[in-house]
Amino acid sequence: MKSLLLVVLASVVLPFVAVAQISVADSSAQCVAYWSKGDTMTYNVTTSKLKVKGADTTMAEQGSYTVDIIVLDSTAKSYTLVWVYRNYEFGSDNPIVQKLADMYKDMTVKVKTDEMGAMTEVVNWKELRDNSNKFYKQLLKEVKELNELPGFKAMMDQMMKNFSSKEAIESLAVADVQQFHSFHGAAYTLNEEIAGRLKVPNFLGGAPFDADVTLVMEELNVEEGNYVLRMTEAVDSEQLTQATFEYLLTMASTMGVDPPKREVLKSLENVVETAARIHESGWPLYTVQTKTVSGEGIVQIEERVIELMD
Repeated sequence: MKSLLLVVLASVVLPFVAVAQISVADSSAQCVAYWSKGDTMTYNVTTSKLKVKGADTTMAEQGSYTVDIIVLDSTAKSYTLVWVYRNYEFGSDNPIVQKLADMYKDMTVKVKTDEMGAMTEVVNWKELRDNSNKFYKQLLKEVKELNELPGFKAMMDQMMKNFSSKEAIESLAVADVQQFHSFHGAAYTLNEEIAGRLKVPNFLGGAPFDADVTLVMEELNVEEGNYVLRMTEAVDSEQLTQATFEYLLTMASTMGVDPPKREVLKSLENVVETAARIHESGWPLYTVQTKTVSGEGIVQIEERVIELMD
């Protein structure tokens, strides 16, 4: 999202110290963090995954966890936040998926932002990388039969790529953090749509995809001091389809099965919609992100809701 702000929204970003969050005169709002060292906000996060083939639901999973977001430091140029995860629960009929969810329990992510609250880096990325590798090795040691499952190692190798480097962790492993900071750092005018094209992370591990992006402020609530923003990202279908085909070829080779034919894989679509109601202090009151991947008669929907707790 930061690249979008720099490229598409550079002309509308307002000076940090000179402008109030909400301007009644021109129906605009600037999404800027006004946080102080020691501030703590607690959010409830719920996730769901749904896979539908035709009229049948072939997979349904749900999860939830609590995260305390603490401002560790506040300077004229940056904020340092720590995300402390707890109360992680994950509902799935698949025991392997349940076991993998343990990797995220009690995780701590330290994040740095610029002075406006736009995320700039994950500070403790090495710790996250090392802990994920340690968990994977321990998992294989404790549950030896996992090594016998077809495709398990390939699946885990793909998952571990999300934690393999600073760049991978920042773009793929901390999706909830990215969602939380999606809109910070720019000014928006009510009902004025902003459109652009940018690079978005490739969840298959390859080069980033091109995506068409639109942003709009749908609601401006002056009395309560908050506003609603919405962003839609549509990944380039041709790039997505080709990357998926190449991934399937790799998986087929690893599992020792016949590779798929390119003509069998039709056009795929991946649309991500993020909406948030944000307080004029820069703290989101709630944010919802829905990712829909469709093709070959199959629709996969993933949703994450981050809501401020009372």
